[in-house]
Amino acid sequence: MQNKDFHPKVRLEVFNYLESLRQSGEHNMFGVRPYLVAVFDLDKHKAGKLLSMYMEGTLVENVVKR
Repeated sequence: MQNKDFHPKVRLEVFNYLESLRQSGEHNMFGVRPYLVAVFDLDKHKAGKLLSMYMEGTLVENVVKR
């Protein structure tokens, strides 16, 4: 599954949601896949892929900022 498999609007919504979870500091980001399944009605594989894409992008962003 690649970026093109998800509509940009869906990615933006999910990434914004994940960013709000991350900033809250209340959740371990490795354990939020069930939230994506519930909130966005995704299957666990798509939720996992979106989470992975988000985390990879966040990692790159944080490395670039340093």
